[in-house]
Amino acid sequence: MCYPNCAKYLLVILNIAMFVAGGVIFVAGLLLLLVSGLLNSEVITLLDCIKYDGIKMGILLQAVCYMMIAAGGIIMICSVVGICAAWKKIKCCLLIFVFLVVFIILVQGTMVGLWIRMNGTSGEWLKGELKTLLAKYNGPTDTDDISDGFNTMFMKVGCCGAGHYSDMETIPSPWFTNTGSGNSEKIPSTCCQGVDSDEDITLLVSSSCTTTPQDYYTQTCYDAIQDHIDTNLLVIALVSGIGLIVEVIGIVLTCMVLDQTKNRIQSARLDRSKQNNPPPYIGIDSVLKNKKKVRAI
Repeated sequence: MCYPNCAKYLLVILNIAMFVAGGVIFVAGLLLLLVSGLLNSEVITLLDCIKYDGIKMGILLQAVCYMMIAAGGIIMICSVVGICAAWKKIKCCLLIFVFLVVFIILVQGTMVGLWIRMNGTSGEWLKGELKTLLAKYNGPTDTDDISDGFNTMFMKVGCCGAGHYSDMETIPSPWFTNTGSGNSEKIPSTCCQGVDSDEDITLLVSSSCTTTPQDYYTQTCYDAIQDHIDTNLLVIALVSGIGLIVEVIGIVLTCMVLDQTKNRIQSARLDRSKQNNPPPYIGIDSVLKNKKKVRAI
């Protein structure tokens, strides 16, 4: 019959689903860390100039990114332990799996809370903070933290300006007032497509890009940050919501498998004790009478 093993098979299937969910969170965290450009050290230094309730935005962004990677890895490891424990019905591994799942639920709740807090720092407030910092921008070759941070963000994230590419001109920034206006430049060369490293800044950039401008990164940096926040928040919320249901069901099924394992062990002990019991006592008189009958025959 299927019933004795149904809980085991269902637990294996749920753990496979958990492994996929952990993989999604892990990959999303890696993409944010390695591909988005927002976790570049210069960009983090720039974002640390923006504080929300006393918390630096750069540090908050780093925290949620590394937590995503760690949580995804833990979920995948936990699911592998769960599959092995469920298939072999190993009691100690099943107990470890339950504790890990409870820990994962707490981590997921914390992670969702941090992303919601991060989302709370977005909106027009964030755009205004970026414009305030952009008012201190000194140009594509300047090395102060704010200028270096914006230049790195322009190149690595692929954006230009805070709320509009012309922010350097309309604010105006020191770069535009002192340099850009004198050279008829409306955007810095770091906003031009194809310029993606500090070495490229010194190369010849088409004047049509900086003066017209054209062939520049049309997405604003505010939109780029907001898109990453919204996308990752949606992924984490969906995966964590579905994962919570799967994990609770997994705990229930694990308890069922543990109960079956306990009953199996008790049954095995009972059978062993029956085999080791001596035969029922036979009175000595009965034995002697049987011997006499045998001799008489």
